[in-house]
Amino acid sequence: MIYVLIPSYNEAKNLPKLVTNISKFLKKEIKIIIVDDGSTDKTVQIIKKIARKYPVKRIGYKHNIGAGNAFKYGFNYLIPKLKNNDLVLTMEADNTTDYQALNKMIDFSERNDLVLASPHAKDGMFIGVSYFRIVLSKISSFCDSLIFSIKGVKTYSSFYRVYTAQILKKLHKVHGSDFITQNGFSAGVEILVKADRIGAKIVEIPATVDWRKRIGRSKMNIFKNTLGHFLLYKDYFLGKLG
Repeated sequence: MIYVLIPSYNEAKNLPKLVTNISKFLKKEIKIIIVDDGSTDKTVQIIKKIARKYPVKRIGYKHNIGAGNAFKYGFNYLIPKLKNNDLVLTMEADNTTDYQALNKMIDFSERNDLVLASPHAKDGMFIGVSYFRIVLSKISSFCDSLIFSIKGVKTYSSFYRVYTAQILKKLHKVHGSDFITQNGFSAGVEILVKADRIGAKIVEIPATVDWRKRIGRSKMNIFKNTLGHFLLYKDYFLGKLG
């Protein structure tokens, strides 16, 4: 079984196409879990409608906390249910995902614990993304690479990943239910670093981030994301990331 775990905040307009694309490109037995991070739009109604046709389930809570908390909530929901050969695919809810990379990521997970899809990898790219955001992403990735130095990894904060059940269970065993402490987008970096520190075999493949596909604006707060990175750096140097 492949569980698709998607944190979502006010992405009701993007969800129908998102679920359709996942089902179209991923020719496997799947269950889509959308973690509703306190949405105030029609997310609940839209998911109920989509679930009539696709294997979709909504979980979540009333108040918006952040993508990191949504991931923690989702992983803690899923990990007890996982069988050893299950996979967990994570992605953003805004349709900027490179669906063409899906099956390649699944194939690579047969030999790796964690597969990353990266626009910074060779042959990866950004489309429709502002120059400012591309530069910011490159700077962030450079700083993360300089500090955490995970071999072969250029993108640390991307949500687009495939995890094996074994590595998620190991993370949970080592760090407990609070293995994600960051509430914001920097949680992706935290998970990656902690997985590396417990010996996960990690591989990165190229992917395209295409902002032309999304409806609405990015939910990432640049200031909070930057602050989250610096807090992770502090925790790393204090030995709190494992």
